[in-house]
Amino acid sequence: MQLHNVVVEKVLPYRIYTMERCIFCTKSKMLLNKHGIDFEETHLDGNRLENFKKQFTTLPQIYDDEENHIGGYQDLYHLLK
Repeated sequence: MQLHNVVVEKVLPYRIYTMERCIFCTKSKMLLNKHGIDFEETHLDGNRLENFKKQFTTLPQIYDDEENHIGGYQDLYHLLK
């Protein structure tokens, strides 16, 4: 019996930063689900949201499985088109 070495890569899910009552956050999650892309959601509120907004003016903010910044909903939409 011959054993084969198999390289298994761990694919990290996309990360999406969201806030409450954000239609584009919801649309982004629906789009990722439609394409079968796993994602990890970080819901921002209070101080975390205020600190985040110092760097980004809009939500959602999405990162791919290699930690590359995609952008917001429109950027994700065009990437997956």
